Amino acid sequence: MIRVALITVIAVVALGSGVANALETRRFLGEGSSDFGLELIYARAHAKRQAEQAGFTDCVELWKKEGAYTAKVLWECTR
Repeated sequence: MIRVALITVIAVVALGSGVANALETRRFLGEGSSDFGLELIYARAHAKRQAEQAGFTDCVELWKKEGAYTAKVLWECTR
């Protein structure tokens, strides 16, 4: 009985870590510029386009940097 429980625990640990390692994570830097205040929108669209072309759909914005006419965003995406 103890042997079966031990084997079960080992299998759960091994399979659980295998599932966690199956996720792929990448970061995408989006850049945009505009004279009309749309730089952040363009930067986010740039990052989104890169992520979608690489096959990533689940993304989180890690940071953004806005200047007078430019913006940058960093997205971290998983699949």
